This record gives sequence, structure tokens and C-alpha cells, in this order.
Amino acid sequence: MTEGVRPAHSNGIGKVVHQEKYNLVKLSFYTGAMEKTNDVPAVLATKTVRGGGRTYFLDLRESKNGNKYVQVTESRRGKDGQNIRNSLFLFPDHAQEFQSALNEIIEQV
Repeated sequence: MTEGVRPAHSNGIGKVVHQEKYNLVKLSFYTGAMEKTNDVPAVLATKTVRGGGRTYFLDLRESKNGNKYVQVTESRRGKDGQNIRNSLFLFPDHAQEFQSALNEIIEQV
């Protein structure tokens, strides 16, 4: 694990899901409520994908009003050694359209 990047969970299960000559992607997951900290909504479930010097966290969260949403965060180390994080928030009303578009693009890879 890269220094400064905390794991999404402490007791998940990991398995290799894709391996090429120079690339290794590891997928791990955790289900169950994680504690809410600093007014950040609790994580209901999470998946972690590692590969190519990047880590992706896919977190299922619940907003204050009880609506569930997905937060996708990319974490990587920048050239200056600082951790860089980018997040995308996916709400249920766009989930099916997003999944369909993502599947179409992945089929072309």
C-alpha cells in the first residue's frame, strides 16, 4: 500500500482479477457499515481496484436524507510525491445510463 493512502477496509477479501505481463489488477471488497467520520457519510459497501500505479475506490454511501449513491475515487501519487485524488459521484437516477455507456466503451477495449 502506498504511504499516505489509507485502505478502504481492514478485513476485505482480495483476489487477482486481471494479469498481464506488466500489469496486475487486484480487486478487494468489504460489505457492512463503516463508521461515519468528520461528517463524511458512512460507507455501506466498498470495492478496491489496484493497477498501474493507481487505486480506485468504489464506495456505496448513504446521504443525510437516506438516499444511496456511489462515490468513485481515483488515488495516485503525483510527480512531486503528493497523493492526488479525484472523485466522481454517481446518483441512482443516472446509474443505469452510466453503466450502459461504460459497458459499451469497455467492449471496445
